[in-house]
Amino acid sequence: FGRRWPWGLKVHTKKSPHDAAGAAWRGALLGDLMGPSGAAVRERLKLESALGLVAPRGALIPARGDAMVNNRAGLARLAGRVPGLAAQGARPFPAGSMFWFRRAALEPLIAAGLSPDDFEPEMGQIDGAFAHAVERAFGAVVEATAFRCGEV
Repeated sequence: FGRRWPWGLKVHTKKSPHDAAGAAWRGALLGDLMGPSGAAVRERLKLESALGLVAPRGALIPARGDAMVNNRAGLARLAGRVPGLAAQGARPFPAGSMFWFRRAALEPLIAAGLSPDDFEPEMGQIDGAFAHAVERAFGAVVEATAFRCGEV
């Protein structure tokens, strides 16, 4: 999106063929972000200047333990391109990778200039691909830019 938009919505298709509840989860996440509460989120972003990311209810989870074990190498690689990311350590991330965001809160990630060549081919990976590491970094990038994460 262009610089004229101060915020945006990140949506993930969440096909999740390995998870029988994947379609229901996708519907719940999208319902929180694009349903009646979506308008309220946009209003919050207008009014709360420190709010950098808004995830669906219950979707902000700690970036530690099982959520990180297969993503450490990818996060280290990303930290080399995103200033301040390594210093943030583990921060909550939006499970499901769907959220409203303030562009300024993700500017370091945007400025990293990631391209399709940075990512492995899509082969149905459940975890451990570079894309999963980027997903785990969203909350840390937001907090590295002095914004905060919240939920619907």
